[in-house]
Amino acid sequence: MLRWQSAACEATDATNHSYGLAFVLLAYAHATMAGVAEARPPIEETYELMERRIWDAQCGLYADETTADWSQLQPYRGQNANMHFCEALLAAHEATGDLIYLRRAEMLARNITVRQAVLSDDLVWEHYHADWTPDFDYNRHDRSNIFWPWGFQPGHLAEWAKLLLLLKRQQAHLPESAMDFWPCAQALFDSAMEYA
Repeated sequence: MLRWQSAACEATDATNHSYGLAFVLLAYAHATMAGVAEARPPIEETYELMERRIWDAQCGLYADETTADWSQLQPYRGQNANMHFCEALLAAHEATGDLIYLRRAEMLARNITVRQAVLSDDLVWEHYHADWTPDFDYNRHDRSNIFWPWGFQPGHLAEWAKLLLLLKRQQAHLPESAMDFWPCAQALFDSAMEYA
């Protein structure tokens, strides 16, 4: 999320947030699908920025925050930015037909809804440490934080279910994927309904 704060026309917090960058990619993809030709090149430019500055290749997920000059990743990790990157990458694939975006969306979905979910009772935990171990105490005592609330979020479980079904629709383009999207989507949706 891009949350610039200013005082006297100077930024007091210019942290780069992956959440916001995901929506930049999503906007370019939808503009391209709407016929705005000049929106297509920035899809690739945004993806390259994501790869260069926030991609955590060791874990196969995107980091959440960097310093204003993009030089240093901050230690917080979360599933929410990765969920929105998955959504944006699916749109980028739809807009361009480029399989690189679809493959990356599948990787994010698999790593969050399978690998990371195993660490928290097969549900999608919101917050992680820099090494992607769950941070079960992050914002536990701060009920006012609407952007990074503590715990599981039923709406995000349902949103991952939707993204998994969108990936299932594209499964013919993902022959190397061993993920069975349907059962995972159903389990997440059922949990969302139960906990909500």
